[in-house]
Amino acid sequence: MFLDHEILVDSSYVSADLIREQLDKTQNPKLKKALQKALIFRRLHTAFIALMLISIPITILMCVTLL
Repeated sequence: MFLDHEILVDSSYVSADLIREQLDKTQNPKLKKALQKALIFRRLHTAFIALMLISIPITILMCVTLL
């Protein structure tokens, strides 16, 4: 997506700050929509990782207490 619009990045991981910066700079509505979607998916991914990390100790505790 970035390379299609001549935005150079150093790695495959693009920071949220860079996405927001490009979102502010671009006038292309199709690119804006894609960047907004990328930010939403990044936030969802972070939320699900946090939920996973919270659920691991709870799961272990439940398995230990039920045995």
